[in-house]
Amino acid sequence: MQQVERGYVYQDRRRRDYDVRPHVTRQQRKKAEMTARDRSRILLALFVAGMLALGIIIAAAYGASINYNNNKLRDSNAALKGEVEMLEIQIQSANNIAEIQERAEAELDMLYPAADQLVVLSQTAVAVDIGQALRTTASAGH
Repeated sequence: MQQVERGYVYQDRRRRDYDVRPHVTRQQRKKAEMTARDRSRILLALFVAGMLALGIIIAAAYGASINYNNNKLRDSNAALKGEVEMLEIQIQSANNIAEIQERAEAELDMLYPAADQLVVLSQTAVAVDIGQALRTTASAGH
């Protein structure tokens, strides 16, 4: 039986001699193990990183929303500029003497007066008449 025991001892020693794993001490094992404090630190770091990522996503979404509103405003400004240009053209055409004459003749039946229908007033006669008319109305009012 001693031989059998020696065989086991020999095999055990032989196994230890050929073991390629590094020998790890208890202190090294303690350092390698993760403690509850380490886990809480990691969770806190992950939470902070997640909040930062969420903030970046929200900021990007807000920026996209502002950009969309700006594009809508640019489109409406372009439409208003076109409308303003159209109104300016209409104003210019309405202030055109030929257009005014054509409209007066067509819509209001206005015609140029004949030579015998002209009345020429001098500036002094008009001023005296207006002044006298004002005096008459002022004295009649009191």
